[in-house]
Amino acid sequence: MARKIGRFNIIKELGKGTQGVVHLAIDPVLQRHVAIKSLHVANLSNAVDTKDLLLKEARTISKMEHPNIVSIYEAGEDKQHNPYLVFEYVRGQLLSDMMKHKGIMSIKNALEFLKPAIEAISYADQQNIIHCDLKPANILINDDNSPKIMDFGIARVLSEQKSKTEGFFGTPRYMPPEYIREQTITASNDSYALGIILYEMLTGKSVFFGRDIKQIINKVLHEMLAPPSRFNSDIDAQFESIILKAIDKKLDNRYHSTTELNAAIDAYLEDHGTIVIQSSKQHDAAVEFLLRRMRRKKDFPALTESLFKINKMVDEDEKGFNELAGVIVEDFALTNKILKIVNSAYYRRSGGEVKTISRAVMMLGFDAIRSIAVSLILIDHLHDKSQAKQLRDRVVSCLYSGVFAKNLADKSQIKNKEEAFLSGIFHNLGKLLAIFYFNEESLEIEQIMEEENISEDNAATQILGVSYHQLGVAIAKEWGLPGYIVNTINPYNTKVNSKRLHLNNEEKIHAISSLSNELTGLIEDNNNSEDWRKKSVNLWRQYTTQLNLKDKDLVSLADQAKEDLIDLNSILNINMSKSSIIQGLTIDEAKAEDTHTQLTDENATVLNSRQNVSDGQAIVINPGEQTQDMEVEQTVDDPETILKDGIDDISAMLTEDYSVTDIFHLCLEVMHRAFKFDHAVVCMVNNKKNIMEGKFGHGINNAFLSQFQFSLKYKADVFHLALDKGMDIFISDTTDEKIIKKIPAWYQQIIEAESFIIMPVMVKNKAIGLFYGDRFKSNELIIKQKELKLLKKLKFLAAEALIKKYQR
Repeated sequence: MARKIGRFNIIKELGKGTQGVVHLAIDPVLQRHVAIKSLHVANLSNAVDTKDLLLKEARTISKMEHPNIVSIYEAGEDKQHNPYLVFEYVRGQLLSDMMKHKGIMSIKNALEFLKPAIEAISYADQQNIIHCDLKPANILINDDNSPKIMDFGIARVLSEQKSKTEGFFGTPRYMPPEYIREQTITASNDSYALGIILYEMLTGKSVFFGRDIKQIINKVLHEMLAPPSRFNSDIDAQFESIILKAIDKKLDNRYHSTTELNAAIDAYLEDHGTIVIQSSKQHDAAVEFLLRRMRRKKDFPALTESLFKINKMVDEDEKGFNELAGVIVEDFALTNKILKIVNSAYYRRSGGEVKTISRAVMMLGFDAIRSIAVSLILIDHLHDKSQAKQLRDRVVSCLYSGVFAKNLADKSQIKNKEEAFLSGIFHNLGKLLAIFYFNEESLEIEQIMEEENISEDNAATQILGVSYHQLGVAIAKEWGLPGYIVNTINPYNTKVNSKRLHLNNEEKIHAISSLSNELTGLIEDNNNSEDWRKKSVNLWRQYTTQLNLKDKDLVSLADQAKEDLIDLNSILNINMSKSSIIQGLTIDEAKAEDTHTQLTDENATVLNSRQNVSDGQAIVINPGEQTQDMEVEQTVDDPETILKDGIDDISAMLTEDYSVTDIFHLCLEVMHRAFKFDHAVVCMVNNKKNIMEGKFGHGINNAFLSQFQFSLKYKADVFHLALDKGMDIFISDTTDEKIIKKIPAWYQQIIEAESFIIMPVMVKNKAIGLFYGDRFKSNELIIKQKELKLLKKLKFLAAEALIKKYQR
């Protein structure tokens, strides 16, 4: 296979047919991926006609500019005179493949994928262009779930209402009967094909299936399709009439064009108060406008960067574990909170106290720690800001939904409970951030919902231009959240999915996220007139079959989630006393029992995880516990305590199966946390190059790390002195005239730190590595004698790990 077509470098083959092939290629001039469709005319008897047909396709597509039609860039011939067309490359999957995976879809879900394609064909319709071969295999769904129509190879430009083709072109299952009989082409050809596609999406069934083309054609001409509502109860009479009119076998009874079909669907959506699904172009513009407003806020870029750093990491190997620990350790406050949570009652784990992030990742797993970090970053950012009551209420509800989802996943025996926890929290991300960044608009949305009695999604679309769910998906992608979270932010259709016998793991996570959030909403709306438990039964039963849940689980899991939330809040310190979710959970208990112990200081209530919260009271812990927590808060940053805890963790690891890299990462993490180094680096000897080189660190980037190296050939400087004598060297002020002469030139070129420590790792009196840490200002780095001894112990543990490795 030739590696070039024209100027384009071929990467791989994407598809092949009887007449030609489609390749993925790269444009070396514009540095972008393209799809190249080429024909091998040497193998064809009608080479001239084939070339003309390809050129005609190019001219047809070039007349259209629409976000849901694959764009053409250029046309040409290769050295063998084979014609080719160069298209935009769309990453994604064919609609035909997606339909096999999804099965029966709801009206809303089907239109989210197909409506923009209908609008694109309506646009072509208005240019008098008829596609003539619409089918699921000619519609690509890109990574943003937006459709792109391709293959206008047999498209026709109508100069009058009807025309005919010489011959038979297209895919019989999607051809209207009059075309099969007489090869008649009208604007109704495309609306008919779209009607068939919509029918298949809503019923999960392929129509007019046959052993051969003759049988298929016979079915297209004579077989009447059953009403789609027979297979999907989500379809009401009005929408069914739209589908049946689109696929009527008589031309005069059908929509005359795709524009008419599109108008009928728009009218239906408006009548039913459903979000009028926008074209991709309008939707993208609305989302981008909102994101621009958010990016202009001072805090949003920093929040995005923090979340993106953590979310981009993949749990593939020990490198992923160490990178996650490294990013978290950079934030000392986040580190301390995570360690409190993993050692709290909420995680109910055994095996001793966890004292370092690296150890926490190993003990609880990559996903668990990433979940805690991501949720803490978001919650810490939001819960104490402005819009206090409304925003705090929403934060508490999201947290409750997360712990409820985790308990549901545990009860349903789903492996990754952390996915459920995060999905529960982020399900209403769009609404949460709208309250924070667009507070006036969010209040207006609530007002419109009440005054006009319309859905929240419809109200949000009126005010913001997109629904809360669509905004949430856009932000989740901006933050690099995992795909399963992005998926669970979308609405879950219980009407359709409750009839399915089996759900895959991702679908179960989606169901759990939706259930936990819907139940949270019912609890928030609880009042004295009706217990939320009674209102929840019907909702609960829509999910229980696929999730292996029983009616009796509802109350116990909701109560357990409340206890977990209170346990979690002993660390998060959010004032939950007036939150809707706590009041909703305790309103019935308050009737039966009012045994709260009152403190003399205002109206605060002493609580443990089993007690209740009533209106006007603040969640606190008892005075003894509070004092203890305050002591922990005061001593958690004490270097001696951090070093001792780290030594305990590393000593425990050395009795288990470990990697040397893990031990060195853990040692550096402990040092970095204890002394809040501005830069912290681990170096190892490279015998081939005869250098000591930086391997990893904190507060650094790859460029810094690549420069942090020096030759092992002895020079009279502090680094070689440390290695030669095997001694730790602590410099409190590098600007001192006596000291500066001993600081090597390579160091002075890359670092401006005025105080640092070097600790060589020795094995058999030979330096095999070193730990380095610094502070920018002179005399900022203070290390007491006791702390120096503990640092030496850490260093010896690193050496012990190496020795044991060589002895294995």
